[in-house]
Amino acid sequence: MSFFTKIFKKNEYKSEEFEKEEISSSDEIIVLSPLKGRIIPLSQVADEVFSQGIMGKGVAIAPDEGIVCSPVTGRVSFIYPTKHAMGLIGNNNVEVLIHIGMDTVKLNGKYYKSHVKEGDMVKAGEIILEFDMNKIQSAGYEVMTPVIITNSNNYSDIKVTDSASVNVKDVLLTLVR
Repeated sequence: MSFFTKIFKKNEYKSEEFEKEEISSSDEIIVLSPLKGRIIPLSQVADEVFSQGIMGKGVAIAPDEGIVCSPVTGRVSFIYPTKHAMGLIGNNNVEVLIHIGMDTVKLNGKYYKSHVKEGDMVKAGEIILEFDMNKIQSAGYEVMTPVIITNSNNYSDIKVTDSASVNVKDVLLTLVR
């Protein structure tokens, strides 16, 4: 069981409650980009929890706009009270953490607007959160957003897109079983 599952998995929902739309094959699972922006390797993220892969493998995005969409079809497993971090569990059991900004927990939810709540079922590409990039940056915080597969150990490889930038719904990560 991953760190994410142990800490944040609160409610169980049957996947039949929601139409499956995840993009996967028997050998690979595709995780879509939740943001439009420039790709940044996790090793370049200032926070060691992300740069050293402590939470799992993934990539960061320097966003062009403050709209976050679900990267998978599945369930919102947690929303941090300050709305700067959200976890999703795809119908294919992939666990995705989206962490908007560095040290933005200190904003106490200011400049964030969630469109979902814990337990909600979501479709890949659906808007789940908005944040005011300009106000967050004006308050002195970075908006670089790590997208982490918290159950990375369940996959033999996690491949990051070769693109320098992504749009929402572009393939961001390919998880190999």
